[in-house]
Amino acid sequence: GIAMIIAGAIALYKYEYNLVLMIIILLIGLIPLLKMTETLDLEEKHTESFKERLYNHFVKSTKIVFKDKRLLFLIIIGALMAAPVTVIFFYFQLYLVEDLLYTTFYMGLLLASHSVFGALGGYFADILEKKFREKIILYIIPIFLVIMFWMIQIEAIVFIPFALLGFFDSIFYVVLSDYINHMIPSKERATILSFNSFAFSIVMIIVFPIIGYIAENKGFKYSFFILAIIISVFLAGLLFTLLTNKHIQLKED
Repeated sequence: GIAMIIAGAIALYKYEYNLVLMIIILLIGLIPLLKMTETLDLEEKHTESFKERLYNHFVKSTKIVFKDKRLLFLIIIGALMAAPVTVIFFYFQLYLVEDLLYTTFYMGLLLASHSVFGALGGYFADILEKKFREKIILYIIPIFLVIMFWMIQIEAIVFIPFALLGFFDSIFYVVLSDYINHMIPSKERATILSFNSFAFSIVMIIVFPIIGYIAENKGFKYSFFILAIIISVFLAGLLFTLLTNKHIQLKED
C-alpha cells in the first residue's frame, strides 16, 4: 500500500523514476539473500537427474493431486477464484486512466487501498478461521468475491468493491492455503504447491487474453461484465459440485 502511494507520486514527476527505484530496491534486497546460508540436512540425498526432476515436477505432482479428489477440488477452487481477481487488478488500472480519467496519483491511492484491505484480510483470516472453521469460509467468501465483481460495474462506487476485493481475496487465499497445507505431508508439500501454481497459471493463460480481447474491441466496462459472468459461472459450478459430490465434501476441521 505504501509503495503504491509513493509510486503514484513519483509517476506524476517522471514515470521512469519508478523503474530506477525498483531496480535499486531489488539490488538492496539481494544483500540479505546473498548472506543466507544453507541449513544442515543430515539425511542422505539422492542426486536426481534432469529427467527424474522433470518427472517429479510434472508427472508425480499430477498423480499425487489427482489421487485425492478433495485436494484437487481445493486447488481448482483457488485457481478459478484467484485468477479473475488478478486479471481485474491489472486491467482495472487501464480502466481508471483511459475511461474514468483518473490521474496516476489517484490511481495509486486506489491500488494502495486494495493492498491495505488485502493486508487487513490477511490479518483477520486467522481470526475468522478459528471462529467459523475453514468449511464455512470456503463456502461463503467466494460468494462475496462474486458480489464485488458485480458491484464494480457501478462507476459511482467503483473504488469500494475494488478495495474489498483485496480484503476477501486475501482471506480466501490464506484460509485455502492453510487448509491445503494441513492436508498434505511435509515431504510432498513443495510438489503439490508447485501444481497449485501451475493450475493458477493455466486459468490465467486462458482468461487473461480473452478479457484483453474483449476490452480492446468492446471496452473495459464490457470486459468486466463478462468477467463477472465468468466468475459467477465458476461459483455456481463449484457450489453445485460441493453439494452433489460426496467424495469432495469439505471437512469441518
